[in-house]
Amino acid sequence: MQKMNTEIANLGMRVLSFLDVLLQTGSVTRTGEIIGISQPSASRMLARTRHLIGDPLLIRTQKGYQLTDHARSLREPVLEAISALQAVFTNPEFNPAESGRKFRIACTDYAVACVIGPLMRNLTKEAPSVSMDVLPLVPESFVMLDDGEIDFVLYATLNMKGDYIVQKLFDEGYALVMRKGHPLQDLLAERSALEPEDIAGFPHVEFSYPTQEFLQADPVLRGESGNAKSALSVPFFTAMPFIVAGTDAVAPVPGRFGAVLARDYNVNAVPYRPSHVFPYHLIWHERSRSNPAICWMVEQIVKTTK
Repeated sequence: MQKMNTEIANLGMRVLSFLDVLLQTGSVTRTGEIIGISQPSASRMLARTRHLIGDPLLIRTQKGYQLTDHARSLREPVLEAISALQAVFTNPEFNPAESGRKFRIACTDYAVACVIGPLMRNLTKEAPSVSMDVLPLVPESFVMLDDGEIDFVLYATLNMKGDYIVQKLFDEGYALVMRKGHPLQDLLAERSALEPEDIAGFPHVEFSYPTQEFLQADPVLRGESGNAKSALSVPFFTAMPFIVAGTDAVAPVPGRFGAVLARDYNVNAVPYRPSHVFPYHLIWHERSRSNPAICWMVEQIVKTTK
């Protein structure tokens, strides 16, 4: 790294402002008046600037004072330097209507259907050029969040370690997905929701979600004994309707997603374990706390999930 001249570093914006006006007026006296310093102070500033730059900058001629060739060549660099300094000390802004920023979000297919899909519809008018990249939620997702490779993680639990900001979006319950005409439909005529003991005689399909180290099965299928055994474990909620179709298998999914599956596929989604509720969160890194683009997207996701 090139070492900066200490004298130049200490002068900073004061010298640049003086030079900017001097190069426009060609007069030390007029420059002093414009920037609000006395004529002697302006003369001392000129002498100091001459020393730093190594050029007289302003010379007396038969036609009066004139800028040197080197001084004339400094007009554009001085403006660029002032602009650069102002940029360093100006709070960043984010204009969603004009931005082409791409946000990177790691999540499951549940979040794609219940958060990302509605979010995308809401952003169409407000931020037409903003885009999103959805990455599969895997154990390495939190490493990617730490390294700045992704912006957000949508996640159900908080058993994790890291410098994260967590925003709870909502509480979610469960629905049990099954084929239409399933034998359990008769039982539902007698009660409002099913429990683990009600489905004990049917094949179980469970969802496996990623922790920071490995895939872990969602325990919602298991009753108080914890003895229920799944016939199949999958990391995709969207696979559930294809698995249960034509069989007596049952699969628990988050309630919002169950409603989507029942609407779009030939399956039923019925209430399951209503006392079993989990919170769903939006997670981002502490370093992005003041990032205006990230803050804006957080607002949009919170507003969408309400």
